[in-house]
Amino acid sequence: KQIGDVIRLLEARYGDTIIGYHVGGQETAEWFYEKFWDGKYAGYEGPGVEGFKAFLRAKYVTDAALRTAWNNPSITFDNVQTPSVSELTSAQYGNFRNPATQQKAIDFDDFQNSDMADAISLMCKAIKDVVPNKLALAFYGYHFEISGSSRSGHLALNRLLSSPYIDGICAPY
Repeated sequence: KQIGDVIRLLEARYGDTIIGYHVGGQETAEWFYEKFWDGKYAGYEGPGVEGFKAFLRAKYVTDAALRTAWNNPSITFDNVQTPSVSELTSAQYGNFRNPATQQKAIDFDDFQNSDMADAISLMCKAIKDVVPNKLALAFYGYHFEISGSSRSGHLALNRLLSSPYIDGICAPY
């Protein structure tokens, strides 16, 4: 609602000179998780844990499927915790994780990247709800050379590109 209110105000005053809106959020307004550049990790707060659980429920549907994927006979959707920093920073094969033993970290990265892309899509939807014929743009899709990590929030480009609400992506290269 608030984004829509701002757009309506801008449109009333300057609408004939605005061709679109570029949404920005999180660190540097480029959709990196807060404190990412300081080496901090997001997702350990209550909403992050609950969001991760909801992501897993949608992906695996049953506790049995989650147990199989994570190779953990005692895991349930109710007792899931986010991976530790050591789980997120270790890879079994150089930069590659082994799904047989590291699916928890793989799923967490997938969740965080998908969640960031979905947040951008929702912001762009808010624009389109008010001004459907104007552009909705965002920074996103930064490569490993820029983001340096699978935890940046920038690795769900396919998800964002399939959104009907975004018209363009801005990235360094």
